[in-house]
Amino acid sequence: MRLTSLAPLGLIVLTIAAPMPPASAQYIYDDGTDVAMRRDNGLPAAQRDELFRARRSWKQSSFDRRVGILRSEQRCINRANDADAFRICRQNKNRARQQLRADYLAVINPVRRRVGLPPLEMRRTR
Repeated sequence: MRLTSLAPLGLIVLTIAAPMPPASAQYIYDDGTDVAMRRDNGLPAAQRDELFRARRSWKQSSFDRRVGILRSEQRCINRANDADAFRICRQNKNRARQQLRADYLAVINPVRRRVGLPPLEMRRTR
């Protein structure tokens, strides 16, 4: 086997094994709440507490929606028979998560304004 034929495999392994940058990871694994909480440490205790209560309330109230998005995506992927169907599953999931994010911003931004922080904005789509 020639070395040139192993090059694509090496790139795949490096891509899989390489750690994901934190900014990219938060989009996949979480909404970045832990990053936001560290950033808010400079606020007075009362303002930090108000933000914490708003975030906790959102997490509790949106739990069923977040789980529903995952279950819907799983059902869609299980039914997908080709790449186009799989792509549609991803698009539907992304739309649902964007709507969830918009709803989160509608809840959290008034609280952020009250405590003197700038509002968060929707992330740019790629």
